[in-house]
Amino acid sequence: MISAGLVFTLCSTLLTTQKVQAKPQPKRVAQQPIAQPVEEPPAPPMSDTFPALKVTGVVVNGARSSAVINGDTVQLGEYIEGVKLVEVAEDGVVVELDGEHKAFSLGSASTPIEPRPSRGE
Repeated sequence: MISAGLVFTLCSTLLTTQKVQAKPQPKRVAQQPIAQPVEEPPAPPMSDTFPALKVTGVVVNGARSSAVINGDTVQLGEYIEGVKLVEVAEDGVVVELDGEHKAFSLGSASTPIEPRPSRGE
């Protein structure tokens, strides 16, 4: 016959063993990569001459003005063919290349015309 002390010892040993095995293991947290700031792409490289541009449409709406140039919709301040759209008027657009401004009229040949004076001048 098994003595009560032996049963108690066996039960205590089993419980102690289970407690040790039941200890939760520390969870490993995967390190998240550090987000890098998004850099704006640089302006397209500018050339020395104005490109041929064909203006086929304009939307005059203040700072949200846009034009259809060479088949692409270009917002005020955006670049196309290496030039920046700086003004949209009912009769055409003005683009900038290396600080020089050229006007292109709506629906005309793709060569620049002399820009008209700004309203403030």
